[in-house]
Amino acid sequence: MASNTTDSSDQSNTAERSLDTNDSSNATSNETIEDGQDENFVNPEKRLERIQWWWDKTLYVLLPLLIAAIGTIGAGLVFGAIDGWPVFQKVTELFIILPSLMGLKGNLDMNLASRFCKQVNVDNLKDYKFMLFLILGNICYVQIQAIIASFAVAIFALTVNAAINQRFSVNNSVILIATSMFTATTTCFILDIVLIAAIILTKRFSLDPDKLLTPIANCIGDLVCLALLAAMATALYETLDGRTWISYIVILIYILILPFWVYVVIRNKFMGHVLMEGLRPIILGVKHMWTLRYWTDKGAFS
Repeated sequence: MASNTTDSSDQSNTAERSLDTNDSSNATSNETIEDGQDENFVNPEKRLERIQWWWDKTLYVLLPLLIAAIGTIGAGLVFGAIDGWPVFQKVTELFIILPSLMGLKGNLDMNLASRFCKQVNVDNLKDYKFMLFLILGNICYVQIQAIIASFAVAIFALTVNAAINQRFSVNNSVILIATSMFTATTTCFILDIVLIAAIILTKRFSLDPDKLLTPIANCIGDLVCLALLAAMATALYETLDGRTWISYIVILIYILILPFWVYVVIRNKFMGHVLMEGLRPIILGVKHMWTLRYWTDKGAFS
């Protein structure tokens, strides 16, 4: 009898211990679930951070993509509308300089944007006097690059066309050079103002300008470049009936204003040291671009 009593008491103690173990494990699992719920769903700060993270990623990816797509589609529509105009049929060199001008303004304005983004990242735009001198120096510097590079682009286009078609027109040459210089300088000036304003606004609203400037320049730049090229070329083409001197005046104005821009940039302490360093890659880039363009277009114009 005593042994039976002992066995029954041992069994009851074992059952109690197993029940206690199960209760403790259940309590631990419940606490873990509650903690997970508190971390993922109950804590409002973590939920807000996660929503903000997704919003930022969506804004930085979707918005630039939409802006760039709108600009590309719009540029295609504009080009489809103007390529049949009489000036493009008579002055075929315009088709040669168009890709170069569109690439040129993107190169110059992206360099300006990168210089401004650097100043934003080091917090140098708080001083309005500093910002004003920086804006003035950069705009004048881009104008110098645009005048020289657009003139070189027009000369290369005339050379390529003369070498391929074995013909040369003085009137077409003057129209091409004046149109190229006007389109490049005006497009760069408009884009510079837009990009500088965009950088200042993104800094004010704590956004990253590096992710927004490229699609903005692509969207606005191609449309502005195409519109200005078509408008200026058409206006100068209509002066061939006796007012050809207008094209010479346009070229002369840019030649005379170039030393003034150089003087302003040299006197600017922020941009004077980069004047010569920045012109070399632009000229070399135009040269290599036209070396490739010559062999690409040789079969099309022959």
